[in-house]
Amino acid sequence: DPEVFSSLMESWIQVDAPRALAWAGSSLKGRFRSQATLYAFNQWTMTDPNAALQWFRELEDREARASIQRDPPWGLTWHQPELALELANLFGTSSNDHSWMVSHAVERLAQSDLERARTLVDQLEDPALLKQARGALLRNWAQADPEAALTYARTFEEEDGRSEMIAQAISALAQSDPQAALQEANRLEPGRAQTSAMRSVVSAWANKDPAEAAAFVDSIEDPITQEAAISSLLNTWAGTDIQAAANYAAGLPPGEAVEQGMSRIGDSWGHRDPEEALAWAANLEDDSASRSFLQGVMNQWAERSPEDAAAALAESSIAGDHELAYSNIASHWARRDTEAAANWAADIPGEASRGAAYS
Repeated sequence: DPEVFSSLMESWIQVDAPRALAWAGSSLKGRFRSQATLYAFNQWTMTDPNAALQWFRELEDREARASIQRDPPWGLTWHQPELALELANLFGTSSNDHSWMVSHAVERLAQSDLERARTLVDQLEDPALLKQARGALLRNWAQADPEAALTYARTFEEEDGRSEMIAQAISALAQSDPQAALQEANRLEPGRAQTSAMRSVVSAWANKDPAEAAAFVDSIEDPITQEAAISSLLNTWAGTDIQAAANYAAGLPPGEAVEQGMSRIGDSWGHRDPEEALAWAANLEDDSASRSFLQGVMNQWAERSPEDAAAALAESSIAGDHELAYSNIASHWARRDTEAAANWAADIPGEASRGAAYS
């Protein structure tokens, strides 16, 4: 009986954990041996973590070590984060579970003692775990003191993820001082890290002054960075003033970021007030922008009432093709009433629109 076995093992561990583990290693085979070893060790780390860690240091049984390494004691990160980091270092290998344990242990420790966390992180030997731990430390440090975190990030070599960590610190700095964060972002070499930093700067700036943020976005010369900045600006701005964000997007040159932004704005506006959204879109001149915006609006409207969405689309004077909008309506309608959706689709004027609805 698994429950009886677990209860007996737990009682034995509390009395004499080393003997319980020795018995599991010598008397059990295969899967049962692995499970018993893992269970006993994990329970021991909860009652006497120092003794459990010392036992693991001296453990020569490869199969037992492998069982513990495959499923590390995550609970240790809550009550003994320093020992969790030491155990991860003893593992000597990186995996998703180890990375999670390291990140969580660093975050717990950094909340109470940043300098101690930094000291322990720098002692990690596995390169992948070290990079993961430094990222977790930086995230917590940046929340408390973004400028100090930025200084810390600059101490690393580029192969250790220097640019990515600087971008993380800049993201935190942008929440309190977008202008200073912008200066730091401009110092980064063009690439993924700089683009990520710019996204964070623009988003934070747009929360404070979207018009100023928009003027800055317009001044960006690198097209890839500008596309990312436009996307970030529209996402943030639409949350505070959806019509102003839409007006700005409508005045931009066509591009992927504009189309995606218009789709998200249409989705949000369609959720709030689809009639108002369609009225605003009536004067859009760019076909790609109107198509993306209409798709977003109809996606939300059709989810609530495909009949009303279909009627509004039929009367709409918005420019451009409406295939995606027809497809969205048909998809939502068919989930409720397949026959009604098919009858509606059969009467749609235009072969392309009708085909989109049937697809």
